[in-house]
Amino acid sequence: MRNFIELINVIIHWFCSSQVLETDFGLKVFWNGIFDFEVIIPGTYFDQVCGLCGSYDGDPTNDFIKPDDVLMVCQFICFLKSQL
Repeated sequence: MRNFIELINVIIHWFCSSQVLETDFGLKVFWNGIFDFEVIIPGTYFDQVCGLCGSYDGDPTNDFIKPDDVLMVCQFICFLKSQL
């Protein structure tokens, strides 16, 4: 049985008890198969992203803010509920 899938520039495999998706540009998504996700991006994206995973600029107070400075209220509430 194969324990990984390799697509063009994407590898999906198991690491400990998590499934991992890795891209050729350094994005890694870990999923425990139930609820928990962890998203890791390279430092080259510092201050270049925004959205549900945060702004990755070192300031947690502006996470969940869209580029038009609107708070993603629904997504934020859903995220908090998932942490309970």
